[in-house]
Amino acid sequence: MKILPSELPNAMNLEKLPQPEPTRLIRYIMRFYRSWAYFVADHAVLMISVCTVLTLFGTVKVITTPNENDITGYTPYGARARDELEVASEFFSRGGSGIAVFVLILPKNGGNALNKDVLEEALRFFSWPNYFEFALKLSLAIMACVCPFMACCTALGALFFGGVRFGSILCVTPFLVLAIGVDDAYLMIHSWQRVTRKLQTTPVKEDSSGYRLAEVLSDTGPAIMISALTNILADTVGTYTGSPEITLLAYGNMACIFVDFIYQVN
Repeated sequence: MKILPSELPNAMNLEKLPQPEPTRLIRYIMRFYRSWAYFVADHAVLMISVCTVLTLFGTVKVITTPNENDITGYTPYGARARDELEVASEFFSRGGSGIAVFVLILPKNGGNALNKDVLEEALRFFSWPNYFEFALKLSLAIMACVCPFMACCTALGALFFGGVRFGSILCVTPFLVLAIGVDDAYLMIHSWQRVTRKLQTTPVKEDSSGYRLAEVLSDTGPAIMISALTNILADTVGTYTGSPEITLLAYGNMACIFVDFIYQVN
């Protein structure tokens, strides 16, 4: 059976439908992205080198910065528990932390706990929280994941240079930024493929890497910028609410998302 083009689903003819006229702001953004795309295409080696050097500096700082956690950082500001902790620390801290952990050890055979084997087992037990016989192994990543990770290394390194504490909660930031970065990469890759396919069917004289990149950024640039701004503004609200650790996470997210946006358009 032969199917006529008029019988195809409407979704296959969407490109033929009239597109709405972009607003003045979007036209300005598209014009800027088009100019910036030609600059990036003409100085590709320079842009890649600058981003790589900044990432290396940030990575070194991330690796060399010790991890500092505050267990009270997850308690909201003004909570009653904070006042109670201050009172308890005043009487029980003795120059250190007023929080103490007690572990009761009972031999399985019901014998003396001061036995050498039992004491050695107790020492091994106390070393468990700080020592795990596992090493972090990074898996191979696709190119869409490289840019968000580079942005996180650069942004977090800059924050640590500025004296920001390296809390464990910041380890969540790369995965949050990865979701945004992969989405942006998908949009740009799809737009690039569409532009390439269009130029193959209807070639133009000014076809070049700069021209194609200009088409891609003018098409996806506004969406990428709006996505970055909405996430940054959401984290801005997070800096004024929650607890100290949530505030730290919000600052880390804002910095990483901003750098990821810069790297995405470069």
